[in-house]
Amino acid sequence: MDGQIFVAWQDKRGDTPLDDYFSSTTTFTMGDNDVAYSASLRDLKVPYTDESKAEPGQTLTVDESYFEELADESIKMLEAYENGLGYQWYEDGKAIKGATKKSLKIEDPMIGGDIKATIKMGDIEFYTETVEVSGAAPQPQPAQASEENPFEDVSKSDSYYDAVMWAYNAEPQVTNGTDLKHFSPKDTVNRGQCVTFLWRTMGCPEPKSTDNSFSDIESGKFYYKAVLWAVEKGITKGVDASHFDPDAPLSTQHIVTFIYRTLNSGKDGWGEEAKEWAGRDYGGDPFGVDIGVDNTVNCPLWCTVQFLYEALTK
Repeated sequence: MDGQIFVAWQDKRGDTPLDDYFSSTTTFTMGDNDVAYSASLRDLKVPYTDESKAEPGQTLTVDESYFEELADESIKMLEAYENGLGYQWYEDGKAIKGATKKSLKIEDPMIGGDIKATIKMGDIEFYTETVEVSGAAPQPQPAQASEENPFEDVSKSDSYYDAVMWAYNAEPQVTNGTDLKHFSPKDTVNRGQCVTFLWRTMGCPEPKSTDNSFSDIESGKFYYKAVLWAVEKGITKGVDASHFDPDAPLSTQHIVTFIYRTLNSGKDGWGEEAKEWAGRDYGGDPFGVDIGVDNTVNCPLWCTVQFLYEALTK
């Protein structure tokens, strides 16, 4: 009965009653005739509704009709069902705070990983299938005039002002600039910084494993967890099997591809695919930015946060 729950006994002949049809252990009085009973068992794993989709912006919903059917089969199950169901959703084995209803909308910063729900009915705990969600972007609001701008080199007239204010004021913070008073918007971003910005934008999810094949990625570096997470998610593979090259300049092709892979789990996108995707809603310009997408074009800091802001918060 591993993974199943006893519901009731079924009398195959109908002429020898049981003392309790709804207890897994029961008795009967043997008569002159043969007896035949079978146990009705149901899986502890509960299905999702047909409308459930494990994708950003979609919803996972537990199929409550499963419990209604159980209630119809057993008085004990009916009593437990009428006392209410208790839900808890989990991400990578950790309870998601406040996720205690039958549906979970995939739009919060923390959602992205192995998702499942447990459902308590009486003293029985059911569960759903674990599904992998590629991850949904946090939804911070665009910067408001009252939000803090500590940077002398970023003004409201700059096209990237809202993106910089979002990156600085977001929770978790995406970047705090190059020093207390400067954002240095024209500085080229390196690979370690880019993956870290992307990781923070997704809510700083914990990598599932500490396995690290890169000799140039050391524990304790600010980008350590970000790189492990990005590799697990298939966002990057490094420059070769044993090197990530975190200090190498970031190209516009790399950042566009990393964002594409984040939002399109399982797809590679290298080359024209990610480029066309990034420009499809912006007249061909990547996320509305007038810059070439190429592996030879270095990506400045202002452009990196503009890409993240446009792609992952709107």
